[in-house]
Amino acid sequence: MSPGSAPAQAVGPLSSGLRLAAAVALLAAAWSCARVGKAAWVAYEDLHPARAPAPAAAPPGFEAVELRTSDGLTLRGWYAPPRNGAAILLAHGWSASRSQLLSQARALVRAGFGALALDLRAHGASDGASSTSGWLEQRDVEAGLALLEREGAVRLGAIGFSMGAAAVAEVASREERVAAVLLESLPPTLEEDILADHPSDRRLLGRVGLLVHRLAGVDVERVRPIDELCGIGPRPLLLVYGEADPGFPPATARRVLAAACDPKELWLLPGAGHADYLEARADELGRRAVEFFSAALLKAPPAGSTWTRSAAAAGGTRPRPAGSGSAPPAPGRYSSPPSP
Repeated sequence: MSPGSAPAQAVGPLSSGLRLAAAVALLAAAWSCARVGKAAWVAYEDLHPARAPAPAAAPPGFEAVELRTSDGLTLRGWYAPPRNGAAILLAHGWSASRSQLLSQARALVRAGFGALALDLRAHGASDGASSTSGWLEQRDVEAGLALLEREGAVRLGAIGFSMGAAAVAEVASREERVAAVLLESLPPTLEEDILADHPSDRRLLGRVGLLVHRLAGVDVERVRPIDELCGIGPRPLLLVYGEADPGFPPATARRVLAAACDPKELWLLPGAGHADYLEARADELGRRAVEFFSAALLKAPPAGSTWTRSAAAAGGTRPRPAGSGSAPPAPGRYSSPPSP
């Protein structure tokens, strides 16, 4: 050591420990920020899904149609007129398009039903900048039902998958003109649907997802199909779930069934997940849809049908009287909810 220089300070174990703790804290903070950021991005994608394009040409037996919602959006879809007076609206799930339920639509058309397969808002070829996971999509369902009535259908049914099922359930609970309802992979509530995106940490990451939806103007608390299902009765209800659905397992499916009123039925598909059964068991789903709506809307299931639910308890199968049902929701800002 040179004369006059200060002695070097030794780094003791306490100083080393503090530095290590600070480094660990910084890494933990960065890791937590990354997880929160990822959760926020997942929620953003929920609101702005990648569009699944629909084929340019309508399938044989269908025609391309456009319709307007009460808040001014143009929706596009495929329509086939009924030969038996009954028509079915089909509402797809998140990040899909009208093509998702086309196999069921085709089966229904072959059996004489009319069918309208829609691209919901912000999906496929329809207008809309944001998806709302079953909230404002209720306006899309109502617009589709109105088109079916204008085209002369006197008995209406509806099929919805996941997000589409939530919108259909909410509308059908207050619209008696929907005389039979088939719901596939229905989220009990929008909150549960959002939390299911984050199975590893629903407390933190799931809450971030909920916060992003609320900041975007989505009224999460207004989408609770499980609370409205009993309003569908005494019209028939068929629930379909995959037994291996990680987001909505059989316990959830049975909870949803318990909340509904008669007549109701739960069909659990062995080995099926959330959406894979739509293709893997397309023929079976189509047959079951035809059986269900034949019994509910035509009062006679097709020959050889296994559907035994009596249509005598299925209210709303007669033509809808003028002025019945709830009024369509008034146009409004993105943050304005559909009519209760």
